[in-house]
Amino acid sequence: MMLTAAMLLQMHAVALAADPEIPPDHPDVIKGRLPVTLFGAVPDDDGDDTAAIQKAVDAALSKGYVAFFPPGRYLVSDTIRAMQPVELDRGKDRFRHDRNRANALVGSTAGDARPRLVLADNAVGFDNPDKPKPLVWIWAQPRNDKASGVSRELGSTDPDDEQSNISMNQVFKGIDLDLRASGNRGAVGIRHAGSQGSTLEDVDIYAQGAYAGIMNLPGQGGGAYRIGVHGGDYGIWAEHRTRFPVLAGIRLSGQKKSALFWNGQSNMTIAGFVIDQPGGGPIVMLRGGRKSVAGALTLVDGVIRVDGPIAIDNRAGRSLYLKDVWIKGASAPIRSGSERLEAAVGDWTHIGEYAHAGPDSKIIVDGAPVATHAVVAAGSEPDGDALIDRHVWGSGFPSMDDADVVSVTDFGAKPDDAGDDTAALEKALASAKKVFLPKGRYLVSDTIEIPAGKHLIGVAKHLSIIQASGKWRPEPGTAVVSSTSDAASDATISFLRIDIAPEQVQTALAWRAGAGSVVRDIMMDLTSMPSASRAPSRRLETYRVTGAGRVYAMAAPWNKLSDVSDGTDYRHVRIRDNHARLAFYGLNVERSRSNPQCEVVNAKGVELYYLKAETLENEHHSVIRIADSQDVAIFGYSGIATPVGEALIEIVSSADIVVANAMQLRPSDRYRTILELDGDKRIDVNGKHPVTLFR
Repeated sequence: MMLTAAMLLQMHAVALAADPEIPPDHPDVIKGRLPVTLFGAVPDDDGDDTAAIQKAVDAALSKGYVAFFPPGRYLVSDTIRAMQPVELDRGKDRFRHDRNRANALVGSTAGDARPRLVLADNAVGFDNPDKPKPLVWIWAQPRNDKASGVSRELGSTDPDDEQSNISMNQVFKGIDLDLRASGNRGAVGIRHAGSQGSTLEDVDIYAQGAYAGIMNLPGQGGGAYRIGVHGGDYGIWAEHRTRFPVLAGIRLSGQKKSALFWNGQSNMTIAGFVIDQPGGGPIVMLRGGRKSVAGALTLVDGVIRVDGPIAIDNRAGRSLYLKDVWIKGASAPIRSGSERLEAAVGDWTHIGEYAHAGPDSKIIVDGAPVATHAVVAAGSEPDGDALIDRHVWGSGFPSMDDADVVSVTDFGAKPDDAGDDTAALEKALASAKKVFLPKGRYLVSDTIEIPAGKHLIGVAKHLSIIQASGKWRPEPGTAVVSSTSDAASDATISFLRIDIAPEQVQTALAWRAGAGSVVRDIMMDLTSMPSASRAPSRRLETYRVTGAGRVYAMAAPWNKLSDVSDGTDYRHVRIRDNHARLAFYGLNVERSRSNPQCEVVNAKGVELYYLKAETLENEHHSVIRIADSQDVAIFGYSGIATPVGEALIEIVSSADIVVANAMQLRPSDRYRTILELDGDKRIDVNGKHPVTLFR
């Protein structure tokens, strides 16, 4: 029987009349995800799926699931809202946020194309570019505690009042957005300003005829990866709610006004990008507020094509750094303040390196301060795809939807019981290439080792949990999860959490795989608050990396460790003895009482694409120490660390070091931005000076 439009609408109405019971034996529910189709959404028809999707998103959050979009096209006529709520802490009589109660909207990877949300023609409220309206809005409810420090009243539920610094572990992944219907000049694809653990991944946005693809971005401990925006007045429009943003694998094309408009509170880092803009306006527009560090931008490994005279409009004079960026079509590729960087002779200008110092900022090359720094030459057309591939995973990244994936439950693992699941995980990893952990907590009493070529996959970092058993009594520093030590290994671990008991003094993850390996969207948590007598001590770290590969959106409960991380050799992250390319994206270290909080020792080829940090007030703890190492780069640093009498970044007996756009939010002469010590040589940059480039 052929279903008519009227019959489809009636089916929608019946499905939405009441919230459905969630069938516990549904295959997706068992995995940890709620399909929007259970709530009445029907892909690839002409019915309006807005209400059904909203119900699914709300139910997934309240019941602890991922909101899941099976393959197909979903018609939407209003904003899909995903609010992370604050909750009452009755013991302290105040509201708090819970990073483990987060929205995750995730699309299937099983179809030939990603699921797609399509904005309806002339959707209400999407017609005014002076009041842009997002198709998807992910945000955190405010705590209402700015004035007193304590809140006994629930915060606003209006997304315009969002508190982006507590929007944590919120994910939008694998869903395309289509704004091309008529009458939607004020439409935005997604608004998603998030902090630790929040990500925007594997998304294409078709914004022709709309205002912007993206408004505001997730940042530290998270980031935006493998994103494309096609059309729109703006590709990405971001301001101060965007906190410490890192982007990799970005394609922006066909924007009418500007591919990127940036007016944030500190630095933005973009690595691996292709930007094509046929119009005459600048590709990138930088602005900045009263803070000297506002509006800084770091661009690495990219291609820009533009028809206008200027590619990057930095007339605001913000701190700007470029490395290996190829520009075509601009007679003056960059304008910074009143200065113009002239194009090289020929079709392409290769900017090997460029630095323009913002207010109060320093450029120091080989120990000497300089006013400007530019290495520019004529170039040939670069391979933009290769530049992007250097920084992100490919389209075939291991997925729970893959036909060859196995579940640990098929080998006897039982989530959320008191049994030991070590043997089940070991059997699964021995028998299959891809191993999936459905939603739940899995207890282990020995290190789970991921062999070369194997992949361990969860449903979401706050839902799939490997927990060290309380009965386990390992030697200090023993890892809960490890990869096999193999320089050829392309193992991956993704979308899960590792919990440790503080009394066991354990490392959450020891990564020893090769350059083709990936650590993606994981976090660590504590099963209980530790006692001071069991503080982490010698040669212990939360994350230990002695291998290579790429690490994305690494997050941990830094504040929980603050009272017990005072061991003299404890580190949140310890990178050592690696000699192949190792790249971190969105690394976040905070509030350790050890000095420094993380370190790079005897290493080569380490790249940090955005390092964000905090320290406890009036503490004396550096953020990172680079020692006895070579070829190490930090492309973007920010935060509110105040290591009194110490340096944010300490460099000891090391060579070929680059620090770009170290933009501390609170410049002060109480600490140093950078301290380099090498034999009798000492270079000291006072903390009141941000650093645009230190080479």
